[in-house]
Amino acid sequence: MKDIAIRANTSINTVSKALRNHPQVSKKKKQEILEIVREMGYIPNITARTLRQQRSYLLGMVVGDNTNPYFATMIKTVQMKLKEHNYSLVTFNNYENIEDELRFVTELCGLRVAGVLLSPAMGNSLSAELLKKNNIPYVFINRAPENTLDPYVMADDELAAYLATKHLIDNKKGKILFMNFYEGFITSKMRGSIDLSAGSMIALTGVVAVKAYVATNNLILAILAAMAISLLCYFVIVIAHTQLEVPTFICSLGMLSIARAVVTMISSGTITMLPYDSPFKKIFGLRPSILIVGFALFVFALIIEKYTLFGRYTRLIGGDEIVARLSGIDVNKRKIMVYLFAGIMTAIGGVIMAARIGSGSPSIGDGYELNVISAVVLGGTSQRGGIGGVRGTLIGALTLTMLANGLVLWGMPSEVQLLIKGAVLVLAVFISQERGTGAVVK
Repeated sequence: MKDIAIRANTSINTVSKALRNHPQVSKKKKQEILEIVREMGYIPNITARTLRQQRSYLLGMVVGDNTNPYFATMIKTVQMKLKEHNYSLVTFNNYENIEDELRFVTELCGLRVAGVLLSPAMGNSLSAELLKKNNIPYVFINRAPENTLDPYVMADDELAAYLATKHLIDNKKGKILFMNFYEGFITSKMRGSIDLSAGSMIALTGVVAVKAYVATNNLILAILAAMAISLLCYFVIVIAHTQLEVPTFICSLGMLSIARAVVTMISSGTITMLPYDSPFKKIFGLRPSILIVGFALFVFALIIEKYTLFGRYTRLIGGDEIVARLSGIDVNKRKIMVYLFAGIMTAIGGVIMAARIGSGSPSIGDGYELNVISAVVLGGTSQRGGIGGVRGTLIGALTLTMLANGLVLWGMPSEVQLLIKGAVLVLAVFISQERGTGAVVK
């Protein structure tokens, strides 16, 4: 800086003020000094200047994702305003990752920044505590702090909703749609996950139901026993996924083997026969009662999908889990509910299968995973989640059943039937695959 002052024929203090765009330095002199600075390749040591002056001209800003137009506009506005006061801005995307955010906030503390604008990851209060301990001013933006004494800036959503609604009513708009994503289904596939344990679970629940019925001669207890074991297994799957962060593909694949092993052990590898004239067989295994039960379950699932928050939240989580979490939805809680619901439906499926064949067989359901996935995909459910539904799945199941029956009537060998089913699955995924979205297909 001394060399710059000599070349500019001025004092070191004037050079320092020019570099800080101080108004006391004339525009002509400032331009001259900056030209010399560029020629000499001088870069000010911001850290040294901060220590010397005990003042920083650098601010930090933590947001969720600056590719989001909302945050991008916010960053641009803040940067333009800071420029008027000779401050610089450094930004960081936390992507809702608490550990990464804390690492960046720690670095900001080390730089002794003048302040931090903070839109923390969900559930993270540690960043504010760290800034407070280091006496660095901070303001929460777009997210209310847990401690109401902390400063924060947020939009008044209630006032905005009131003004928007009032405007529509004043302009004679009678039909108003309100969409609110805030905390308060139908298959795990629509949630963006996949269940490979269905076949083994049908065998397990079927054997448990038949054994319970033979032991007690009580249909209700048999159904409850099947549901209990199914709920337990699906609870293990979802806890392994949500708490241990194991992919659902692996969790359900593991349960496929576990359930098959358990059903083989409790049945000793033998079939448990069901009395033909029992209510178990008559209600769940013979027409027309089996058709009535199936239709009732379809209507029940359709109502949940279309007319409940449970169904809508599941679709949102399947479409974009990060957006669902940012919208205030307890994603892990919803996942648990989805898998428990799947457990109940699987148990009923096991009971129906056992009633149809008239026994609890430990070998039933082998290879059903392919049938289940094929039916869901043929019904239009996206492999990435968020798109699909019960009606499409029913159509897919009926299509697959007609194909299987047709192959049997044509006298096709079983290995050829498997080959054709596999080809149909690949073709269905190919047709339903979203292209041109920029997503990576793995």
